Amino acid sequence: MAGGGVVRGPHTGSGTEAALADLDSNQRASLLSSLDFAQLAQLQLPPASGIEDYAIFDRDDCRAVHGSLPTFTKSFPSESIRSILDIFIQASAPSVSEEELKASTRSIEIDGKEYTISGPRGGQYPQEIITLHEKKDDGEVLFVAPTATLVLVFKAAPGADVQYMSNEKQGVWTAVRSFAFALTEKGL
Repeated sequence: MAGGGVVRGPHTGSGTEAALADLDSNQRASLLSSLDFAQLAQLQLPPASGIEDYAIFDRDDCRAVHGSLPTFTKSFPSESIRSILDIFIQASAPSVSEEELKASTRSIEIDGKEYTISGPRGGQYPQEIITLHEKKDDGEVLFVAPTATLVLVFKAAPGADVQYMSNEKQGVWTAVRSFAFALTEKGL
């Protein structure tokens, strides 16, 4: 029987997203280890995109799958990735009001650094991306986007790591969306 190892969830099973999201953890780990994330990043995140570093985490266990630098990837413990995922879950929950979301998701600590959270709701912040601004002068700016099975974290390069809207920052948003879309097309 084809697809016998697939644990069916609430999906119809008619698309790649449904099939990959429903694989058990061993099958998913095998699939993730066989993808060439570096090549995809090279195509989707050119140097001019304004992204300095990136890390990719499995959404189920919040462990690193791939990253541009091991030191950047290791700076995100599983608990931090889970806390970030909780923000997206709250933002998409119909029972959570805008005021409740803002009250419970104002800041987050990651690897000893305190960040202010912008998004995921609001005019210029689509729900699929949040921005984290480090609470210090010249602090780093991170962009986080989830897919069906992954959590993507991007560090803005100098020039795009500003606290206000800029062309450089818009370039980062575009690159983040493009990379997330490319992974989604692969069923991730």
